[in-house]
Amino acid sequence: PVFVGRGADPGHFDGRIDDLFVVGRALTADEIYHIANPLDTNVTEVLLRLRHQDDGDPGPDAGVWIDVT
Repeated sequence: PVFVGRGADPGHFDGRIDDLFVVGRALTADEIYHIANPLDTNVTEVLLRLRHQDDGDPGPDAGVWIDVT
């Protein structure tokens, strides 16, 4: 059985659990940190240019521009 918010003693967790997920392995300290402190960039749109490296840089309009939202 899995108990959430309760230990082996008769007590219970006196608080709130707002996110819960189960993984099939132990997480590293770094993984736990990044889950608890996600990077919030507030980026809503990205403009991406694709071009071949051998073309050099023929100008700002060269290549294929993709609007990623």
